[in-house]
Amino acid sequence: WGIGGKDLVQIETAHRSGSSNPHLREDAFIKGWFAMCERFTSLSLGFDTFDHRALHFQSTTELAMLFGSRRVQGNFNYSALSHLLNFCNEKNADLGVKVTALRTVRAVLYMMPDSKIMTDAQRKLEIQHFMHNQPPSHRGSDELRSLQTLLASIGAVTTVVSNMSSNSNSSSEALPSDEVLAALRLAVSLLDGGNVAVQDMLCNVLEQPASVNFFKTMSSLLDMSLDSVKLERRRHKQQRAEADFKGDMVGQGVGDELGDDQEDEEDTWSESWGTKGTVHFAYEVVRLIRRMCQGQHCALQDVLRRQPMNRESIDLYQEVIKFLSGMEP
Repeated sequence: WGIGGKDLVQIETAHRSGSSNPHLREDAFIKGWFAMCERFTSLSLGFDTFDHRALHFQSTTELAMLFGSRRVQGNFNYSALSHLLNFCNEKNADLGVKVTALRTVRAVLYMMPDSKIMTDAQRKLEIQHFMHNQPPSHRGSDELRSLQTLLASIGAVTTVVSNMSSNSNSSSEALPSDEVLAALRLAVSLLDGGNVAVQDMLCNVLEQPASVNFFKTMSSLLDMSLDSVKLERRRHKQQRAEADFKGDMVGQGVGDELGDDQEDEEDTWSESWGTKGTVHFAYEVVRLIRRMCQGQHCALQDVLRRQPMNRESIDLYQEVIKFLSGMEP
């Protein structure tokens, strides 16, 4: 494939001899890994260009085809899928594997491996919907509703609440994890289209005292997202003021050396990505609340407003109103 390994050996030797840059080996490995993936995707998977997001979601959907099919050996009655959900509830499980497992379970709802009416072309379209966080084309269908209910009954609802609660024990300044986002999106997909059976199961779990961390996480995600929006606004305001000042100085004949201190576009993007990325959590929280209330499910609507079984009750409706009010310019 033309991927040189001699560079890695040379850098390894340089590192052992006391090189001043300890990151050389890591950089070389990353470069070689991306080169290998580029070759693999173009030659084996048929992708014209290397897109690591496409490769990641391709592997996730392939896992979904395995765990979501009863025709696979050892997965009769979805026993392997049930074990995968139980793994997601283990506190000491590897975070990266857990996130992939949560995404795989969600992808099952898109790929529907045991469906007799879905074609390969339709599944390729669903991969795109999954990649872009769009609802599946078959949303609201009886076949999807049955699969949603099945996943919920073998532990998907409990898994969502458990992983949603994982961020509540961290400090208020800690960023939410990919685990929480994956659990949020799985919950949205389980309820998508208005599934009363899944709503009932989720309501039964949330009515228990052990669900207090779920509501704390939902509230903290809204607060954190609002803080991020305010920070981003202050940053843009400062950048506009600095740009206006530099423009005035240049207009007065001051040298072009002022432009030397401008931020690199890539650096600005990397700094603001965390802020913009955090807002996605609030978006998913609002989507989940909407689906929990869909179809006038009174019990879920009440538990979102008040949790009498918990020492601390959180009104998520008021939290959403506070977030939306803060979003106004």
